[in-house]
Amino acid sequence: MGNLGLAGASHLLAGTFAVVGDKMRIDGRLFAVSDGAVLLAEQSEGEKDAFFELEKALVTKIVAAAGVALAPKERGVLAKVHTTDFEAFRGYSAGLALFDDKKYQEAVEALRAAASRDAEFKLVAVTLAEYQQVIARLQSRAAEMQASQIEVDNLNRQKLASGETEVIKKLFAIAGDKASKDPVPRMTALFLLAQVYGNISRNSSDLSKLQQLEDRFALQRTADTLVQSYWAQAATLFPKMPAVVRDQFNAELPKSLAEFDAQFAEAQAELQRYEPTGCAYTTERPLQLYCNLMWWGNRDDPVRQFSRRLRLDVVQEAELYAVLYQFALQAKVAGQEKLTMLRQLAYAHRYAGDFSKSSALLTNLAGALTDPEQVRGIAAELELNRRGAVLVAKGPQAAVVREYLQDSALGHSEFSSLVDDAEQFFGQPTLTARGLQRLNQRRQWPSSGRFGGGNRDLALQLDGRPAWLVQQNYYALVTGPRKNLLSTQELRYYLANPADAIDNIVILQGSPTKDVHLKLEVRYVPPADWWPPQIDPYSHTKTVAEMGIDTTGKLRPEVGVLFGVKDLQCDAVVDPKTRKPVLVRPMRGQLLAIKDGKIGLTELTETERGINGVAGAAGGVKAFGRRVTSEQAADVQATVLQVAVDVVGTTATVTVGGKATSFAVAAEHGGMVGILLRGAGFVALGLR
Repeated sequence: MGNLGLAGASHLLAGTFAVVGDKMRIDGRLFAVSDGAVLLAEQSEGEKDAFFELEKALVTKIVAAAGVALAPKERGVLAKVHTTDFEAFRGYSAGLALFDDKKYQEAVEALRAAASRDAEFKLVAVTLAEYQQVIARLQSRAAEMQASQIEVDNLNRQKLASGETEVIKKLFAIAGDKASKDPVPRMTALFLLAQVYGNISRNSSDLSKLQQLEDRFALQRTADTLVQSYWAQAATLFPKMPAVVRDQFNAELPKSLAEFDAQFAEAQAELQRYEPTGCAYTTERPLQLYCNLMWWGNRDDPVRQFSRRLRLDVVQEAELYAVLYQFALQAKVAGQEKLTMLRQLAYAHRYAGDFSKSSALLTNLAGALTDPEQVRGIAAELELNRRGAVLVAKGPQAAVVREYLQDSALGHSEFSSLVDDAEQFFGQPTLTARGLQRLNQRRQWPSSGRFGGGNRDLALQLDGRPAWLVQQNYYALVTGPRKNLLSTQELRYYLANPADAIDNIVILQGSPTKDVHLKLEVRYVPPADWWPPQIDPYSHTKTVAEMGIDTTGKLRPEVGVLFGVKDLQCDAVVDPKTRKPVLVRPMRGQLLAIKDGKIGLTELTETERGINGVAGAAGGVKAFGRRVTSEQAADVQATVLQVAVDVVGTTATVTVGGKATSFAVAAEHGGMVGILLRGAGFVALGLR
């Protein structure tokens, strides 16, 4: 049998199940590990919907054959039926197998699907929570190691802030010490580093010289990684350390190496005291913990949003808030604070499209209220959930409605208004022009919609990869259908007037890489559910083609992959003589692009910043100088192109339809990777 890791095991169980129509058969064989002898070969047959009963009958025989005497409590656990939904059980089983194969994202999706089929299937919920914790620890550890090494290398090259960089390097060394039995120093170092790199502060001044000298975009992505590492361990330490990285504590970066030990000890003590500033003064521990845990007070600025740092979609975000709510219960938060958290958790699950869980929480809340007016308010919220649930379960545009209703998660619209709109615009068998326009407006790059908002620091999951919008023509970029508010498989771009063109740039992953391996599907014909969001259909009933928009794929924008991108957001320096800003560290990178029947390699360097006069462009955009280093004709006439881009060593290769075009590149081409779209026409871009 080989080495199966069975040290100490006396028996081995193997089996299969088969389903034919509504019938099911389970076969099981019990082996003796010592000699491989078959001790039992049994089967159980019956109705598929009674599969757990069949399984229990087989297990009883196996336990008896193994000679195991069960205690009464063990017999009760063994007899428990976890679900009567066979597809939920199948999804649960698939999730276990995928996790064992280290296909972590697929495992989570399978378990979520199983949980959505049967809300009472508690085993799948417990398994999902455990798996997500394991995955988070693995991912955060790998990302932290990579980010730490990159930052230490950067700091070693930094000359202008040498005293500060030595302090930060020492913090990275403490954060990387996994051998220490005391987790507090490591957690304190991660907290301080996250504050410095994220510039997490109550005021607009820079916390460190790094913010003036380095790429602010890259610093924020490092802060994301640090917060992810902090949360992976803070979730197991609560309430010993703050659960959420927020600007609530007077823990400051040590000023110098000479003062490091004393000031670092002060920071540790500050975080362990857990007395948040900016909250109502109290000496009651539960209320101090509550102030740090309340997630709805953490949305003022996308740079400071905890869930955004963790790069969660709205489903994962609701799961995070459920954990924070459990922390509050563990801390014995009670009274109005507990009820407020319960209400906000119900809203979070509503935003995620789980109306059943949201309504259950609202019902619990209503049971704790004594004010009749407040109870009536909960009744109105329950009715909204009912209407939303009907639309996503039975409506003619169910998938579209589920996507549309999540917009309230970022505070753009009241949920009641979205439900009204959904009933009006998506209640017909086919999408109307007004419905298409509303849908595509909601498919813009999401922004916080709150004070200090915008979308520059709000990642969208593009086929599972975090993606950030650097700049775009006004309304030029929307997405394809979204599985949830912050997750999509496709970007869609359209510009009518070539004179308005700027470089529309999206950065992927957010961390520098040397080798590039990217596969794209490029489609030039607009799909049926797309509408140019720049155009308001109130004034006409024309189709997209009747408006003069090319639907044949003949008018094509430039489509390219950026690599080696550096200095996305470095501050300009004011020239003391001219008093004008000078781009000392302009954004730059290389571009492999398909344009006008050719594939070319181009060097891009930022030449101007803060352009506001381009028609149809968002203010403050960057302009780039271009130097074409190589260009070759290629067969790119099909309206759907399968494109692979690989940059390894000194060669960059673009493969279209199986035919490769290669370019020579410098051996040192590390940097960030992204997508660039420019010019008139339509294109849809999906990652594969």
